[in-house]
Amino acid sequence: MFLKKFELLNYKSYINSTLLDFSPGINIIIGQNNSGKTALLEALALRLISNPHRSIKTLPSRFSKIEEQSKAEITLTIDKFEFRKLLEQIPPPLCVLEPGYLDDGEWIREPEIVESSIYDFNNLLNEEGCIELEISLSSELNKEVQRIFASSSILDSFSGNQDHQYYYIQISQSKDGTIAADLVYNDADYDEMGYAHCETESYKGFRSNYKQLISYKIFELFRNKIYRFYAERLNISSCFYSGSYALKPDASNLAEVLYLLPTKNPSQSSKLNKLVSIIFPNIEYVSSVQKEGSIVEVVIWTVEACREGREDLTLPLSACGTGLSQVIAILYIVITSVFPRTIIIDEPQSFLHPGAAKKLIEILKEFPQHQYFIATHSPMLITAAYPSRIIKIVHDGCESEAFVIQPDKLEAQLEILDEVGVSLSDVFGADNILWVEEPTEEKCFPLILEKVAKKPLRGTKIIGVQSTGQLEGKNAKLIFEIYDRLSGGIYLLPPMIRFILDREGKDQAELNRRRDVYLKDGRKVLEFLPRRMYENYLLLPEAITHVINKDDTSREIPLNQVEVSQWIEKYDKKYFSNLEQVTQWIEHIHAAKLLEDLFSELSETRVEFKKPHHPYELTKWIVENQPKFLSDLAQFLVNIIENG
Repeated sequence: MFLKKFELLNYKSYINSTLLDFSPGINIIIGQNNSGKTALLEALALRLISNPHRSIKTLPSRFSKIEEQSKAEITLTIDKFEFRKLLEQIPPPLCVLEPGYLDDGEWIREPEIVESSIYDFNNLLNEEGCIELEISLSSELNKEVQRIFASSSILDSFSGNQDHQYYYIQISQSKDGTIAADLVYNDADYDEMGYAHCETESYKGFRSNYKQLISYKIFELFRNKIYRFYAERLNISSCFYSGSYALKPDASNLAEVLYLLPTKNPSQSSKLNKLVSIIFPNIEYVSSVQKEGSIVEVVIWTVEACREGREDLTLPLSACGTGLSQVIAILYIVITSVFPRTIIIDEPQSFLHPGAAKKLIEILKEFPQHQYFIATHSPMLITAAYPSRIIKIVHDGCESEAFVIQPDKLEAQLEILDEVGVSLSDVFGADNILWVEEPTEEKCFPLILEKVAKKPLRGTKIIGVQSTGQLEGKNAKLIFEIYDRLSGGIYLLPPMIRFILDREGKDQAELNRRRDVYLKDGRKVLEFLPRRMYENYLLLPEAITHVINKDDTSREIPLNQVEVSQWIEKYDKKYFSNLEQVTQWIEHIHAAKLLEDLFSELSETRVEFKKPHHPYELTKWIVENQPKFLSDLAQFLVNIIENG
């Protein structure tokens, strides 16, 4: 059984979450801080409390009356085999609505169709396929279930007055191993074949409310097997022993179930310990021991304790790291549960080391029959999970909205990111992206913005385009088309500000033509540096002298600034595309080639000019000692970010 559809109404930051479609396996929930992720996880536990949305939309004036009830619309999908097993767990009496109708408040029975109803119910039990239950939940005290609708009418549905008394007939299940329901009679004589000799009116029945519905009882069984794990230490190291094999939804009896597991199922106990050791290599074994009275406590056997056979070296779970208790409880559920369970995990990377969190996700993928809802900020976990669904939560300042990203969209986006040579971790969580020519600019531009322009990035990420060869010639449009595919729809990536590329040796007419070609929504997305390339802003003799002397440690007499200045002033015409550019040399010279030759010659080949290391070292010296030298470039970048 799993949660297939969910819609949250009037709860915390949600006016309406929109209808969300889930699936078994891993469902990842992403979004910025305070976007509404935790509120959604709370609601997915299916126990709503009243916490109505408060904003100008629901309270347009101080005198407005707010709707106090929070609500949720859900759809559960149940496999028929699991449904039959769930019926065995329902405490007696098992019953279905009696066929009939109300006439002036009096219930008119239709005994002639009772047995056919039971026949239909048995057919339902033994058919293949799934059953769907649609349920309306409310935070209203004692009236939390507003409506239940079963896809099969024989299961009965409820809608309306919760205090209404329904007429039920009691049924029993066959004890010969088959799943079959029979009427239970008040008084009957049975022949040798087991057939009852009585009138159909004599079957057992009673009046009760909607909570006797089989559909409601199935829902309760589902809700009581939802496990939620918070991003905080769980106090579940010990508990009273009561002999229960079932882990409670809050995992408070973890010590008890671990105490019983080695005897109940040694194979599962061994598997649990093996998986714990994969996530935490320093742990060899997890056990539970009886303490004073009826208290049992979880103890951790480290590799050393096991190697030495020293129980005095074991540690109580309460003395171990925050995430260990969550991991043990989660693994216990996925390993021991016969039927699918719903497991909600809030920010696993907040209580686990990144490597351990990734291993946990990879293990959960081995148990795809369960349904997981995992809220995370970690692009590594998203990539590792390859989730069935991604739910992206956005908050517009007034309310939260949720969007479902299908797995094929994630796969396509990861492939496109690979095309441009970046990873999901490079761009995930940014408010917007400024794409630049190379890793050199990626490293240096943030420094210029923060130190020279005094402009904090505040959510803007500057990323170097790796596939620079695609930016020229017949493939020039490819990079822009790739980004169009990345930014189409509600995906994982933020919007683009612009591309900033080197102008190389192109004249102004060619630059303008390229700007006009690459438009997005009528807006130019391509910009060029005012100078030929970024290195043109680094031709400051003092900075170059400092960086060469720093790396050329074998030089007997340090290089001086005059030597560097004279070398630059004697630049060769080979560094220009045409002779007209020589008169404005600082803008048009091929500075990267010049610096390569300068470093090599003045260091007598001992120092090789390397990107992005040396441009970054030059930038760092300039911003710390002569920031005005980069003020024009700083203002250029600020204008693009603010007007992008």
